Amino acid sequence: MEFTPFSTPDMARLLTLYAQWVRQYGFQAPGAGNIDEFLHAPGDTVLFFADDPRRLPESWDVAVILPDILAAHRPALRVGLLDPHLGRELAAQFGVRIWPSLVFLRDGNYLGALDRMRDWDDYAVQIPDILARSASTPPLAAAASATNSNSKGTLQ
Repeated sequence: MEFTPFSTPDMARLLTLYAQWVRQYGFQAPGAGNIDEFLHAPGDTVLFFADDPRRLPESWDVAVILPDILAAHRPALRVGLLDPHLGRELAAQFGVRIWPSLVFLRDGNYLGALDRMRDWDDYAVQIPDILARSASTPPLAAAASATNSNSKGTLQ
């Protein structure tokens, strides 16, 4: 794949980069038709939530370094590169409010997330920390569930 120097990344380039990572690293780009199967497969998984790089340049930055960020983790993580439209549909389910985000799952269960572009040391320390955790409820999903159960039967 050839990139034009100094050009602004856009959605087409992001999706082209996704295709390159699928070919080169075996990452996956699940779509609406197979996302449930992908999410509930056994093992450790990371979902990459990105947005249009023109609107949010950090999405491009994280996409470019994603293979390097994840290379040190063994056994290898299954990587799901989410189309931004699908990512927006899934965001609330995983407590994603800030893009780009990496959401870590084990056997389909939430472990934790990292948002925005970070320093290399942050990734090196925080990814193993997240992968050592037990499954939990995503932060916003937990808050929404508590709000719904607290408000049942009460007048607001």
